[in-house]
Amino acid sequence: MTYFRSPPVGLLTIAVLCVLAGCSPKAYELQLTPDGETMQRTLTVSQGSTNADSDDDTSRLSATELAHMREFYDPALEQIKGGTHSFVGSFEGEMPADVGGAGSYAFFESPLGSTSLYTERFRGEDDLQEVMQSRNKAVDQLIDLLINWAREEFAGQPIQGRVESLLDQDIRRDLKNLSVYGWTFEMIHDLGAEAVGQRFAARVGMYLVERDYLSLADLPNILRVFAFEDQQAMAELLHDKVIQKLQVSDDESAVASLAILRDPERLATSLRESIRKSEIYQTELAQYKRSRGLDGSVKVKDSDFDPLGLLTKYTFQAMLPSLFVHTKVKVTLNCGVKPFATNAVWNPDENAVEWSENIADDNIPAMMFAAWSLPSEDFQEKCFGETILTGEPLAQFVYWYRGLSDEQRQQYDAFLDTLAPGSGLVEKIEESPELSRSLLKKAIKDAR
Repeated sequence: MTYFRSPPVGLLTIAVLCVLAGCSPKAYELQLTPDGETMQRTLTVSQGSTNADSDDDTSRLSATELAHMREFYDPALEQIKGGTHSFVGSFEGEMPADVGGAGSYAFFESPLGSTSLYTERFRGEDDLQEVMQSRNKAVDQLIDLLINWAREEFAGQPIQGRVESLLDQDIRRDLKNLSVYGWTFEMIHDLGAEAVGQRFAARVGMYLVERDYLSLADLPNILRVFAFEDQQAMAELLHDKVIQKLQVSDDESAVASLAILRDPERLATSLRESIRKSEIYQTELAQYKRSRGLDGSVKVKDSDFDPLGLLTKYTFQAMLPSLFVHTKVKVTLNCGVKPFATNAVWNPDENAVEWSENIADDNIPAMMFAAWSLPSEDFQEKCFGETILTGEPLAQFVYWYRGLSDEQRQQYDAFLDTLAPGSGLVEKIEESPELSRSLLKKAIKDAR
């Protein structure tokens, strides 16, 4: 409904988000460098515009944020330059909840090499039931606002009950189902945005077709309407679809009552008047005033806090909350070798993996993980004549080795000292325990 305003749709959405969120974009850049059992961590925080060449040494962080960071980092190592604030520290095992979330780092070593595991969740809500309840609440708030409007706009008219029923039953249910599709899309979109996006569009489209909101034949007209952001055409499309959904095309009285849907300005005015009187709007308005330090009695203009913005807000909160995110985290893990498992992008020039994601407390958790192995090349060459165990096979060996008792490890270390390149190597390996034997034999075979 908020599309029936003079600004273009894209600009309107951005404006609404900025007004309702009330904050400038914040970015966290995390440089991670493993050093044995320790993870060296450099966190740089920026907010708003930055200039690396500036001499500005004023922190953009609030006193609360700064106190939070100093729970984990030594203030003596902080640096402030050009609008960015950097923190440096080393951690073993559990990662600090500096950005918000939880993380772990583990390092396992063996004579043939080491393997490391890193994973971290940045903010978000990992209680999936809570996520869905929050999305459903947004749908309920949106529908409740529209039902109140319909009750006022169509009071005493025969169409009133049918419109309320459509909103309360079909559209409430269908928006919640579409919200699940949106939630699923957010969970997996990083696996391939284009392919996943196509599947998402196809599933949502089929859902709407089956429930008579649109047909494939409507697609050219719908795309044309939204491509040109024609408010009048959008209004007429809405009007026609509501009549189709209510099945009242032959009811002259009903069609006359629904004429307001064809008039963008009249519809916007009617919706604003209705929303302003709602408890939901009053609660949101009070929160908006508090966030800006305004007295409760101060009047706020629609240009600052538009009632129609609530419809946009609740729609996107229910469908794609990530569009409300104003915080980004970028992680660079300098692991030195390409991981055998990760959801990050490998940068061969830097021997590092890189990952970037939007984060929010009320969104699906953003996660990074990586698993990599570093072979002990000198020792492997001594035993086998070359480096044969790398990547995941080396990790499997290391896990097996670390699972041995101290006495068993000492015995196995002694066995490794007897290995040497040559024709008798495979026969010698036959004397080792089963898992070790199979891993080493396969590695030697693959190396030939």
